[in-house]
Amino acid sequence: MSDRFTDIVSLLTCKGLPFALYRLPGQQPVLVAQQTRSLEKYPIEALDKMKGFVVAPFTAQKQMEFIRPDIVFKEGRIAENLQKELQNLPRFQEVVPQKLSVQTRQEYLKSVDGIIKRLREGELKKLVFSRVKRVETGNPDRTRLFAGLEKKYPSAFVYLLYLPDRGCWVGATPEILFSISGETAETVALAGTLPAGRPGWTDKEREEQEMVTAYIEEALWREGVESFEKQGPETVPAGQLLHLKTTFSIPMGELKHPGRLVARLHPTPAVCGLPADKAFQLIGKIEKHQRSLYTGFLGPWNLDGASRLFVNLRCARLEVGFAHIFVGGGITAASDPQSEWEETENKSQTLLSVLKKL
Repeated sequence: MSDRFTDIVSLLTCKGLPFALYRLPGQQPVLVAQQTRSLEKYPIEALDKMKGFVVAPFTAQKQMEFIRPDIVFKEGRIAENLQKELQNLPRFQEVVPQKLSVQTRQEYLKSVDGIIKRLREGELKKLVFSRVKRVETGNPDRTRLFAGLEKKYPSAFVYLLYLPDRGCWVGATPEILFSISGETAETVALAGTLPAGRPGWTDKEREEQEMVTAYIEEALWREGVESFEKQGPETVPAGQLLHLKTTFSIPMGELKHPGRLVARLHPTPAVCGLPADKAFQLIGKIEKHQRSLYTGFLGPWNLDGASRLFVNLRCARLEVGFAHIFVGGGITAASDPQSEWEETENKSQTLLSVLKKL
């Protein structure tokens, strides 16, 4: 698979043009690129009128960026006239991404212990705390990395994304934020994490999942959705991990403004916490790194019949010689700091297990 995308990915990157190479579960890879460097920002509510590849960071501004589908490439070879046009563009001086702070195990355990104390005092019900794991990678072919993730995680949304001001990102995420198929929309409550083979869900994981489910039900109610189907919670695999999942199916006739619901859902308690406003403020104070695209959302919108947005989990920012892997977990009053550390280590294996083979 990767060979037919290698040349165009390399060309677009050296010219500084935004692109997304992605694979929806069960489908073939697609590359979408824009022929100008600058991306415009839009409020998330404007989704209803848009077409392209959506990228929304983890911010309070409720904004998103769109990669216009100037180029849509699936197979074969890029047209010769287009290739010449791109090659004639000036070379782009790649922006050096902002340095990311990396916590040691002891620093992480101390931070989580402090969060648990706040939760037990009733300040919050839940907080999602993340960290960055920096690993040496050499300089692997990025399309080979994408192909490795695609092969290993057939049921995930897999992507390779390049934005001139944010650098190159890669990921394999299991979590749907919102999708439309025909006359039905879907959103998912996905929370709670266990390594595959670990016995039984604890009260802590079930409570996490119930919080996200209740949050989505309230968001639907606030958008005037009175009729929807709820299935779950059920245990679902995601690589070497298991999650609890509840699926909401919504008739499109019930949903007047999909963009407004997406804005209300993002960020969900599965990536932020509860109450959402307090959790977001506290994350900004105690996390030593900027999340940027991690725990934002992304995906194709009104592209080739697909409108599917995914929460940006199991992802990394790629640099020359290194990958910065973003991992996190939901902290509640019942959490154990050591168990939370182990959960983040397990989550990092989604990408590490593929990177090590390149």
